[in-house]
Amino acid sequence: MFPYEYDDEEELNATSEEIEEDEPVEFGVDFETGKLTGGKVRGSKAVAVWAWNALKTYRYNFESMPWEYGCSLMDLIGLAMSPMEMNARSESLVREALSGSPYIEDIKDYECKIENDKMTISFTLVTAFGEEDMNVSI
Repeated sequence: MFPYEYDDEEELNATSEEIEEDEPVEFGVDFETGKLTGGKVRGSKAVAVWAWNALKTYRYNFESMPWEYGCSLMDLIGLAMSPMEMNARSESLVREALSGSPYIEDIKDYECKIENDKMTISFTLVTAFGEEDMNVSI
């Protein structure tokens, strides 16, 4: 296979007839490296890819993207506030960024950590197709 290994040949070679009409499909992304996996993912994994991309895209920074797309988490880095306030503000921004997907129902178990100039957020993404654990570094 191309330079990436893909575990599920059946999913990789799925035809459009085999994919439910309302089921989202995205190109797979390795969230650790940010590189494409070489296959397609669907359902909750596809929603997780959309969410990861939305959180990694700085809102209002790209003219080609709608202003509703992206997240403003980077604005929080360097602000002096308590960990509890940082957690609450960042969760609010994440919820706002993810509200653009009709497939995302909720997020739970949200946690935000800041070390030096890096923010790491983790949460469980609740979608119409199941749940996905998310870890995103900004």
